[in-house]
Amino acid sequence: LDVLGVFSLTGLVYAIREAVTIPLKLARQSLDIYTGPAALLSPDVGLIFKIAQMLDLFDLYRMFLVIVGLAVVGHVSTKRSAGVVLAFWGLWVVIQIGYYLSPLGALSR
Repeated sequence: LDVLGVFSLTGLVYAIREAVTIPLKLARQSLDIYTGPAALLSPDVGLIFKIAQMLDLFDLYRMFLVIVGLAVVGHVSTKRSAGVVLAFWGLWVVIQIGYYLSPLGALSR
């Protein structure tokens, strides 16, 4: 098992998420189904809603699995693996918030 295997296998978490959310999407006839804190908020709250979207339960579970998987494959501690994974996730959060606050992001709202 290598890094590609870790990311491929942890991607199956999204298949589970879709199995859970597709019936809800069909019942509500909407693609806006959230599986995290965003489900409790209105999209009208803006930036807080965007941050809540990034805390999706399935994404966080996959991140946990990636941390453990990379630690096993790389023969490093989970603390070190978590540092790398969380650093990239933090960078992704900053990029998404920056885009959301930019004039270009305002066009997509």
